[in-house]
Order: sequence, then structure tokens, then C-alpha cells
Amino acid sequence: MLQVALHNSARSVILLMVAVVFVAWLGWDAGDRVSAATLVTLGLAVAAWRWQLNRHHGRQSTLTPGEIRSVVHQLEANAVLVGLMWCVATVFIYPTLRGTTATVYVVIVAGSVATAAFFMSMAGRSFALLSALQLGSLVVVSLIPGRAASVPLAVLAVVFGVTMHRATREFRDTTQRALRHGLEADVANASLVRAKEAAEAANVA
Repeated sequence: MLQVALHNSARSVILLMVAVVFVAWLGWDAGDRVSAATLVTLGLAVAAWRWQLNRHHGRQSTLTPGEIRSVVHQLEANAVLVGLMWCVATVFIYPTLRGTTATVYVVIVAGSVATAAFFMSMAGRSFALLSALQLGSLVVVSLIPGRAASVPLAVLAVVFGVTMHRATREFRDTTQRALRHGLEADVANASLVRAKEAAEAANVA
């Protein structure tokens, strides 16, 4: 499962950077050049980190327990960095948006969380950390009085976050059970092969 998480995290980089550049452009156009530059810088750091992780560990057929712990911790830290990046966008850029662009931003956030659910749920607490920061900041900004205030959006973000968390947990549990059953079947098949070989050897003797 960790190999899948590594490969998919690297594949998601292009989509992530497209979203980052678009949101940064919105911030730049609104006059918040500091937030726009910060967003791009964090996005590039996240992308480089994911590519490096996949290049170093994605092609290995097996990982040692120490390597597994290291990869999981790095994916969790990467998720925190992504979450902080979206916090910057939500706190400083999102409130400056109006109409369609504000709606598009919310869709981008939801899409980012949904995309992350497919691979980050397999790497420790990565998805929980990312979604807490990403959706949490949207909820906070939506509850603070101001141009971006929207109680219905805050409620929907909470419901969406809880739903995605439950779905990813079920997905992870189902995948783990399937892998465990596959391993048990492999062990049983190996035992049958050994028993057959032993019986054939006894018959020859």
C-alpha cells in the first residue's frame, strides 16, 4: 500500500501545481503578492519532496521496517506542509475572491481533499493531517465575520470532512484485509506445494 501511496503522490504533483499556480494568480491579481509568492514557494517544495520520495523508494520492491517508518513520517510531514500551504491560500487569498472565483476556489479545495484521499489514507495520519488543516482553515474563515463569512459553507465543509475521513478509513481497512487474505492464500498455496512435493518424494522412495 505504501508503494501505491508513493506513486500516486508523485502523479498528483502536476495537478497540485496547476491548482497552486491558479490560486496564486488569483492572489497576485487581487494585490496580495506576498501570499501568492508564498503559495508558489510552498507548492514547489511539496512537489520536489514528493518526487524525491518516489524516486528514492517508489521503485524498491520491498522496504525495511525502518524505511517504511521513514517514508510514512515524511509523507505525514509533506501532508502538513500541503495543509499549511492551503491555510495561507484560504486565510489570505480566499477572502479577496468574489462570485465565481470564490466558488471555484472552494471546488479546488474539495477536489484536493478528494484526490488526497486516494493515496494519503494509506500513509499513516497523512490524510487526517491534511484535511484537518485544509478544511479546518476554510471552516474558520467561513465563521469569522467578514466578506468570506458563510455558516452554511462551514457546516458543509465539516460534513464533507467527516464523510471523507470515514470513507478513507473504510477504504484502508478493506485494502488491508484484502492484502492480508492474499498473503494467507499465498502461504496456504506454498504449504500445499510443499506437501505435494513431500508426498511425491515419499512415493518415489
